[in-house]
Amino acid sequence: MLPSEVWQGPTTEETVEYFNLKPGEYIFHVQAVDRDLNYSEIASLQLTLPPVWYQIGWVRGTLATSGLVFLIGFGLVTWRWAIQRRQVLAYQRLAVQELQDARQMQMSLLPKTPPVIEGIEIAGTCVPANTVSGDFYNYVSLEHEMTAIVLADVTGKGMKGAMNAVLSYGVLHAEAKLALSPSQMLGVLNRDLYGRFQERTNCAMCLAAVNPKERRLQYANAG
Repeated sequence: MLPSEVWQGPTTEETVEYFNLKPGEYIFHVQAVDRDLNYSEIASLQLTLPPVWYQIGWVRGTLATSGLVFLIGFGLVTWRWAIQRRQVLAYQRLAVQELQDARQMQMSLLPKTPPVIEGIEIAGTCVPANTVSGDFYNYVSLEHEMTAIVLADVTGKGMKGAMNAVLSYGVLHAEAKLALSPSQMLGVLNRDLYGRFQERTNCAMCLAAVNPKERRLQYANAG
């Protein structure tokens, strides 16, 4: 029921509008007045204002529940995305660290200084590519005081290439202790590495043996 304070001023309109009324029971009062200010009796009309669809209790409950479910779902999706994002960043950091480790492994295989051979000057350098590979060069001692210059091209990139290079490097220096000739040494290396390398991986190696007595080179290749 509207309180008496809500009386509106005189109007010549035949209709009246009220806004933002809550659902419920109302009594509409109206009183006429003429030009001589003679007031009529107050007429009353009882009205029932039904609720709008979104003001119905079960609709409000459904909307509230749906909103809560949406917020929970959004929170779970955001939480899952954050976890996946952290996993991706961790994987990227791990991949970068793995590439750094592989590069360090590759560079550690390179000799710090060339061998000293009277009358012969030897120099070597390695310019790493953007992609870490298993390529390396080295010097090893052979029979008859010969020194071999070894160039190796190992298949594989990243840590895989570095591990193949380390394997080839280790077998190379192990076989060099047998004081074999260049061709014999590469034959032994080929048989030894063949069983150790994974499928579809290989090592192409070139060996140039420096004979300080005769001051000549002996070449041998293997793959």
